[in-house]
Amino acid sequence: MGTAIKRREANDGCGCIRCRDVDPALVRRSTADDLRWSLRLFQRRPLLLILVAGLAFLWTVSTPAITLVTPAIGLGARVTTIIHNTVYALLLVIFLRGYFGAVVANEVTGRQTLTRQVVSYTTHRLVPLFLTFIGLFLILGGTLGVSIVVVSILVFDLGLFSPTIFDGIMPTLLFGSILAPVFYKFWIAPDICVVGDEGPITALRLSWRITSVHWRRVCLFLVSFTVTITAPDVFAELAIVSGHSVSSIPGFDILKTQFQWLTAVVWYCVGIQIYIRSTLS
Repeated sequence: MGTAIKRREANDGCGCIRCRDVDPALVRRSTADDLRWSLRLFQRRPLLLILVAGLAFLWTVSTPAITLVTPAIGLGARVTTIIHNTVYALLLVIFLRGYFGAVVANEVTGRQTLTRQVVSYTTHRLVPLFLTFIGLFLILGGTLGVSIVVVSILVFDLGLFSPTIFDGIMPTLLFGSILAPVFYKFWIAPDICVVGDEGPITALRLSWRITSVHWRRVCLFLVSFTVTITAPDVFAELAIVSGHSVSSIPGFDILKTQFQWLTAVVWYCVGIQIYIRSTLS
């Protein structure tokens, strides 16, 4: 249905902005402008807001019910946790990211596309999108494995560091700082897979290149994404430290999930615009 916005070298015919029917203002927008455009997207298409809020609400109210019928310990508890987390990732991380990739691509090109066509295109791209995430996690897992081996050699064989480096919060800070740049380099790969209609390997390769060129914008984007998405959890922890509990606030869990899901989708829209801009510049 023509949802994809391919890179210049993969585009049939002329790849200029006019021939692609892309809004020229997109090239000149800042990250703040991208954020405002993404927020206005929900004003222009309120059904999108209902979709995300509805899924977040269903997820929140279903979690306690699943907990009630799940054994507290044992194999059943582990299997249920895995299934629960998998469904969460499929809905929020894969389906909604893919769906809004198609929506944003249609919006910036002014295409009048039916909802069923957007869903059809998203469904068509779910397998390559899933494989892109698998590739990303394989890269992250390989990086983590190599870093653990290297740090272990430096600690236990060469004695350059004390074994206490593996105690407390230090492993999280150490290995988290190693994985963060890798995660950053491949963040846009899912958007490239959907909006650019690319395969997993090409999407990962292009993400590495785009984040090198647009590194300031991507860094600002990821920092903003992390700060806003974790804000409710930080607020809850600060409340506990000060001797209060947010669990007593009526509907806090529902509001928290709604905020996090909607915030994630808004930032997905911002990241998609970074990719689209890279294909035009």
